[in-house]
Amino acid sequence: ALWNRWDSRAEPVGIRATPVRQVRRASAAASFFSGGVDSFYSVIATDARYGAVDPRSVRFLVFCQGFDIPLEDRRRRDDVHAQLARAAADLGKTLIAARTNARDFVRCVDWAHHGYGPCLGGLGLALDAIADTVYLPAAYAYQQIGAEGAHASHPFIDPLWSAESVDIVHSGGEATRAQKIARLARSPVVLAHLRVCWQNVDGAYNCCRCEKCLRTMAELKLCGVLDEMAAFPLPFTAEALRALRIQPHLFGFWQEWLERARGPHV
Repeated sequence: ALWNRWDSRAEPVGIRATPVRQVRRASAAASFFSGGVDSFYSVIATDARYGAVDPRSVRFLVFCQGFDIPLEDRRRRDDVHAQLARAAADLGKTLIAARTNARDFVRCVDWAHHGYGPCLGGLGLALDAIADTVYLPAAYAYQQIGAEGAHASHPFIDPLWSAESVDIVHSGGEATRAQKIARLARSPVVLAHLRVCWQNVDGAYNCCRCEKCLRTMAELKLCGVLDEMAAFPLPFTAEALRALRIQPHLFGFWQEWLERARGPHV
């Protein structure tokens, strides 16, 4: 019904289900983890909120090949997995590696607007043997979500993928991307392992020239930590910014950076 309000092509379907008793097979939490801003923030903010001994703190980090890294790209998977394994160890977490062909399976719908949220929800339910809470990191702050909805992950939609054995939690919507980066800039683990690039030109961990890399580098520069980060080996220059073409749906991220650049910043 929610999706139908945002897109009339999403027609409601009837569901007949038999109620079942709530069953918890585990007492631990997991969070999806790509090494990016949203996933690092979800882990660090959740641990700070609950403390190390609370079962709602993150124990497992879930890296899934098949979403941003194609299944056939084994070399990039191995490189990224090795880096994320080091990040997990530094955070005191256990990295869980998964592979899925879900993106191919749902090619009939728009991946960004309808696809990846349900696929992550389904993967979360498959983790019920080790985790009864699974965090799905938010891409947008609550105030950045318009009345027309957001992408496939949404604070109203994500919890609805929960079942009797697992709670799916939309995590991190209280902070904008710039606020997240300002907090993450204080973490040596993040500075060593942050990964935001999905293009990975020539196999680079972060290519330092795509829109997402440059947007992140701009914020890290404001925070005064970019020069310390081996994960971003190329310089951040005015020429690189001038050559960048920014899509309209990303203007809000850059506007927030521009306002911070013009005024006091952390």
